Amino acid sequence: MVSMIVARVDDHSVVATLAKESSVPVINALSSLYHPLQALADLLTIQENYPQGIKGLKVAWVGDATNVLYDLAIAAVKMGLHVSAATPKQYPFDANVLKLVKENCQDGATIQLTTDPLEAVKNADIIVTDTWYPPPPILPFS
Repeated sequence: MVSMIVARVDDHSVVATLAKESSVPVINALSSLYHPLQALADLLTIQENYPQGIKGLKVAWVGDATNVLYDLAIAAVKMGLHVSAATPKQYPFDANVLKLVKENCQDGATIQLTTDPLEAVKNADIIVTDTWYPPPPILPFS
């Protein structure tokens, strides 16, 4: 009864199982591990701001290693961008995703991981961030 499924789920295994068992294409709109549509939107924004071309630009990430970072890194290196990510020790880059990023580097693209935000943003053309964990405490109004 449907031509495709767009799924926004919590645990990535849900969308993976859905894609495996479905007879129609499944688009991951967001999962705990990946956020591909956000990466596409980010790359579109970067391309709009660098009409001369994006290959060779440096994208810096500062913040926790999240689904947004993972897909941005995968997509960016496929487009020939360099990625530098500063993540806190408590929220490191996933090793399996890092392997995937490295396997998809095109046109000399690289990925650099650090815990130092200043190192990550040095000579960056684009700086991206996302949610910080743990969130700050909610203080009552006085």
